[in-house]
Amino acid sequence: MSFALSEFINQIKKEKNKAVVELNKLLQASVKEKTEDISLIMNNIEQGICLVRGGKEITISSDYSRYLSRIVLNDDLAGKNFVESIFVGSSIQGDRLDQLKSTLCAIMGESSLAYDMNSHLLVSEFERKSGEGRDEIFTIQWTPVADEDDHIKVMLVVLTNETNIRNLQIEAKSKQLDLKMLGELVNISENSFKSVVGNFAKLIEEIDDNLNKSDRVNLVDIQDLMRAVHTIKGMARTHGLTELATASHQAEDAILLQMRSSQILLSKNLSKEIEGIHSTLDSYIKLGDDKLGRRQTVDRRNSLHSGLAGSCLQQLKEIEAMLMPGESSKAVTDIRNFLLKSVGNSLEDILREHVRSVSSLARELGKAAPQILFDDPDRVLFLQHSELLLSSVFTHLMRNSVDHGIETAEARLLQGKTSAGTITVSIRQTADDVQIELYDDGAGSTAKSPSEISGRGVGLYAVRSYLQRERGNIHLRFDSGPRKAEGDPIPFRFVISLPKTMIWNAQSEFPALSASA
Repeated sequence: MSFALSEFINQIKKEKNKAVVELNKLLQASVKEKTEDISLIMNNIEQGICLVRGGKEITISSDYSRYLSRIVLNDDLAGKNFVESIFVGSSIQGDRLDQLKSTLCAIMGESSLAYDMNSHLLVSEFERKSGEGRDEIFTIQWTPVADEDDHIKVMLVVLTNETNIRNLQIEAKSKQLDLKMLGELVNISENSFKSVVGNFAKLIEEIDDNLNKSDRVNLVDIQDLMRAVHTIKGMARTHGLTELATASHQAEDAILLQMRSSQILLSKNLSKEIEGIHSTLDSYIKLGDDKLGRRQTVDRRNSLHSGLAGSCLQQLKEIEAMLMPGESSKAVTDIRNFLLKSVGNSLEDILREHVRSVSSLARELGKAAPQILFDDPDRVLFLQHSELLLSSVFTHLMRNSVDHGIETAEARLLQGKTSAGTITVSIRQTADDVQIELYDDGAGSTAKSPSEISGRGVGLYAVRSYLQRERGNIHLRFDSGPRKAEGDPIPFRFVISLPKTMIWNAQSEFPALSASA
């Protein structure tokens, strides 16, 4: 009986041992399979993954992804110093690298609270060069792994290459910007675009000349520089080129910052901002060329000398005199208009884009769009060389009226005025010069703070400088009428005088010329 029981027990033990052996085999096979799976993942995943451990120094464990080796260009990372292996040679250097080392040492081996209090000091993003020499961007994710006593024993670190995603984001942002700029260009006629590009080019040339005189720019040059940049900003906003206006505003800020820190500007300190104006204008031109077919060719008006045009107009007048009343043909009219365009333009035509921009500027300022009236009984034609001057001058004056002079609709109605203001431009010839007056029916005021529209005190200085350089001038003429109360603003008008060399006086020979011809 006892022998049989013993045999039975031995049989049970054999079967149990056999089951244990089989179970071990299954467990070993499972562990091997899992290990192989993990190894397969670590060898093929496109992320830099590793565990880091604390101690005398922060080291990399033996289990890390192959991609991590590719990132740091090192196939033997096990046991190596984590911070030096990953970040030396990257964009994380100096004090920031020392801070990272101290932070990791303060976290490892401590409670999870230590991580929560110091995690903001860990690196979240860095750059380093690839094996092919390309700059690559990596984000880094930190995950603390704590034991049952809530002590951090290891840190799981995951590095992800964000370079392609960032490039796609930059490309998408660039395309959005291109679409925005194209939308602005579409709102400008082709001839106006060519004309304004020419004006910008002359102003930028003036800026470059000021900066290239020497490494240091004196106070007189600073004023000229500020005037040119401010004019570009105003003209850009006039034509709705917002990116160029923004680039110019940033250049103004840089100039003012330099002026506050020193009376002498170092031209190299402005190179970035001035290059921003260059590159932004080039972008507009390239988009106009590539997408809209607006090649920067010479305007056809420039191909006909004004003297020759005048002679042709005289002959055309003689031809019209030989025609019977009512026989003047459309062909003759078209030829006359073409010749007039070759000679010059009316001020209303030159300022057409400025007039259109006034409405959008008024909306931006929360005001009703003012009416703009041109009073030009002499039908003065301004020669081509005067168009940049007139455009620059009225960029500042019209915006000054809308920004500072004309009130909001609510304020005007309280004063018994119409909700929308009126700006009047009057042109007259005198025996000695051409007089242009600009005035509005607003109350007047001054800017309380600088903005992207105006308020730096540069605009009117720029106007006087431009005019005096071309033998013109500007002054204020105050109205002598009574004021409602002491201290009220006195209405005034800008009076501009220009030499007659800027106009082509055809009024005596061609009294029927249209101001918009």
